[in-house]
Parts: sequence; structure tokens; C-alpha cells
Amino acid sequence: MRDPGKFRALVLLDPVLFVPSRIIAWNIARAIGIGYKIHPKISGALKRRRTFDNLELVFRGYRNRDVFHYMSDENLWAYIKGIAKPRAEGGFELAYSPEWESRIYLTSLCDMDLWRGLKDLQVPTLIIRGAETDTFLEGAASLIKRKQPVIKIKTLEGSTHILPMEKPREVADIMQLFLNENL
Repeated sequence: MRDPGKFRALVLLDPVLFVPSRIIAWNIARAIGIGYKIHPKISGALKRRRTFDNLELVFRGYRNRDVFHYMSDENLWAYIKGIAKPRAEGGFELAYSPEWESRIYLTSLCDMDLWRGLKDLQVPTLIIRGAETDTFLEGAASLIKRKQPVIKIKTLEGSTHILPMEKPREVADIMQLFLNENL
């Protein structure tokens, strides 16, 4: 939005974008110092196990989590290998710290600039969202369509916020079709 000439088209994959009322409430919670206490994902991130003897244990544990329900075994393995790195003393550790992950959760709901500038966005834009997302809810999709009706929003059934890892071929095909039509 600050320099639209740099882009010929935009594709957003299940963006972390909440309606303004939720952003305002979150900013108040952060300002009074309770953000860490009330965000549903922060405490889980901070408690996340950091080291593992082997990646097979990680795979078995993650395979049973709801968040990875739609991800194939092959893609789950790729994800696990991407978030873990070998330790010098053996085994594996997270490639990022749980503190960093919790900081992302704490600061991700603060931006009102998008809502302010959305009406002026002229770049062809596609948003692909997971039907079972917890980050780009139907209320945000409806508000975007009201503020900028030319933005295309495609909902992908059987997917969540991590839809590129759940349905990589479908996401790529949707993106390619959009880019072919708009470039």
C-alpha cells in the first residue's frame, strides 16, 4: 500500500488479519500488560518442547495434533525437518525459540494500516483462505469485500491456516490461474 508500483499482483495465503474491533481490543490488552496471559497460543508456545532425541518422536507427536489433521505424512515430515536442526551433542532442537514464536503472537494483531488503506488498493489481489482457518475469519473476509470488492477471496475446503502445506497443488493451481489472468 505504501508503494503499489512495486507489485503487479498480490496473493495472500490465509493472512493474519482480524477485524478492527478485535485489533483495538487486542491493543488495549497489550497496553495494560495482559496480552501474554490472554492470547490462546502464547502459553502453548512458551511451553513447547525445545529438544528431541529424534525426529520420529516429533512426527508421531505432531501426527496426532489437530493442527496437522489435513497435512500429508510427506508434508508433515518436510515441516518437521524445516523447524528442527541437529544439536552438536546429538538429537535435535527447534530452529527458532518458543520466545520468538510467542512474540509473533503478541505483536501480530496490531496493524490497522491495512484497513485504513484498503479502499485505495488498486493492485489485483487474491486471498486464499482455509475453510477452517483461525486467522482469517469470515468477518474479516466480509469486511474486505465491502471495503474493496475487487479483491478476490477463495476459500479452500479441508484446510486451515497452514493450507500451503496441506494442499500445495491446489494452492499453486489457484495462484497460477489468478496470476495468468492478472499479469
